[in-house]
Amino acid sequence: MSNNKQKYEINRYGWEKKYLNCLWNDGLVADIRTPKGTYFIYAVGDVRCSLITKKNLILADEKIKKGTEIAYVKGDGTSFYHEMKSYINGDNDLSKIISGEHPLYELKFQNNNWLSLDFCDLNDQYSGLDIILDSNKLDGAVEEVLEMIPELESKSTKEIEV
Repeated sequence: MSNNKQKYEINRYGWEKKYLNCLWNDGLVADIRTPKGTYFIYAVGDVRCSLITKKNLILADEKIKKGTEIAYVKGDGTSFYHEMKSYINGDNDLSKIISGEHPLYELKFQNNNWLSLDFCDLNDQYSGLDIILDSNKLDGAVEEVLEMIPELESKSTKEIEV
């Protein structure tokens, strides 16, 4: 864990504790303000996926056969959060589904999203960093950026972009 938290102002946008995987989120998810400027963390990419039943189910008094698509995110502004939260109860369920360990559902992805970093200096000049972060969870991404800041701020913007 980074000791940099005390030095910087961290803003989180729309975080819900059990929905921290980047799939649930879109757009600006956090910023970290430093004396040299602001680091912005974005969830980017159009999630397109289908939620498929792994066995016969009864949902809302309707019989659903194994292999039926019960929810779809089409990636044109459709929110994974809004389409899937009634079936998937947060990150723990999502992890089980993605790993194939969930007893009821599987996800078939056509496209996903990721977390990306950009920087804006005190003169409102964006650096164009566009660093893809390793973490797929919002809290992990903030920690990752906090660890990166000392190295990033020791370089000029031109050195960072190369």
